[in-house]
Amino acid sequence: MGRPANIPLPDIVRGDTWDGITASLSTDGTLLADSLVGVRMSFKGPDSDAEALMLTSAAGQIVITSAANWRFTVNPITPFPLTVGTFSWNIETTDSGGSIKTYLAGSIIVIND
Repeated sequence: MGRPANIPLPDIVRGDTWDGITASLSTDGTLLADSLVGVRMSFKGPDSDAEALMLTSAAGQIVITSAANWRFTVNPITPFPLTVGTFSWNIETTDSGGSIKTYLAGSIIVIND
């Protein structure tokens, strides 16, 4: 696997509702062999690599809607708790074979209201 896909998320105004995201993962259009069993989304920054926010399927903030098809939804958050700045994020997945991979990453800018 190469670098994670780099996806800039739309800017959000501090304190507004973040709409979340829905994703379906595959490799070159081919379904991944093992089922999806866990998803974590981590936000870091803006001025350090310290984790600012962690969302997980284990805590119910991310819902795996199809384990076989690697489809999941990161639920909306009201209010979005991050401060003003540019944050990096990544989504780490765990499959039924125990393999942990980061397929998606990017950035999000939180702007002043």
